Amino acid sequence: MKKLFAIVLAFCAISCTQDNFNHVQEFENIVADLASPEFAGRSLYQDGELRAANYIVEKFNEFCTSDFVEKPFFQPFPYPLNTTRGDMFFSVDGKEYKPFEDYVVKEFSTGADRTMPIVYALEEKFYTPDKFAANIAALKAENAFVVLDYDKFHTLPSEGDRYFKYLKDLNLGGVIFKWSKMPNYFKARAFFTTPYPVVCVGPEFPADAREASVKFQNEFIEDYTANNVIAWVRGTSGSDSCYTFIAHYDHLGLMGIDNFCLGANDNASGTAALLTLAQYYSQ
Repeated sequence: MKKLFAIVLAFCAISCTQDNFNHVQEFENIVADLASPEFAGRSLYQDGELRAANYIVEKFNEFCTSDFVEKPFFQPFPYPLNTTRGDMFFSVDGKEYKPFEDYVVKEFSTGADRTMPIVYALEEKFYTPDKFAANIAALKAENAFVVLDYDKFHTLPSEGDRYFKYLKDLNLGGVIFKWSKMPNYFKARAFFTTPYPVVCVGPEFPADAREASVKFQNEFIEDYTANNVIAWVRGTSGSDSCYTFIAHYDHLGLMGIDNFCLGANDNASGTAALLTLAQYYSQ
């Protein structure tokens, strides 16, 4: 779920004048600030997300002081959230893998502390939509990690719950998704958790690994409250039309202790663009 920073610009003949405001420099400063460790990845960890929202309000009030401006306000909304903030350990055949470099934990993963054998299910035959669950169940991997081909898995038909329906009822020890490239970190926080750990690895993952170990914790928060930040810059001609500029300001926080995702490009840069736009149009 993305927390939004929205500026509604009442569209009309706004008189925009240049001043000594250096938009490029301010843009760079905002990106550097929001993507710094001070905001802890702009998620719930250390209240990074809330502190980022307050920072946006402060910057908007600093940049936009004309009579055209309506002060920013918060729009709270609740949603369920899964997090991984504790230990983070994953090894294969005794070799420890590095978070972000060698693997990521899927956003809907349950925490675990276990060592189990590895079973492979990479062949095309496993990915028939109406037989997927039965094919995986036939592996009898209740106490094993099953290696799935991520690209083939995503050829299965999906609906509103995306691909969770293929995972939620599997009786497995865990899943290792093998990607055709090094996996990106998750794009959004999960609204659910699987009953077992789910790890993503890249194409270099061995084809004959025997055993894997995981140790990490998750916390699923049923009713987490986030805030959109909304501000208004009025026009001058009395038109009832407007433009709406939107960017999400939150990011992914962290994946285990000290593994921060700072999010300069996702989306401190978009937030900085909106703030400098607001300054420009408020003159």
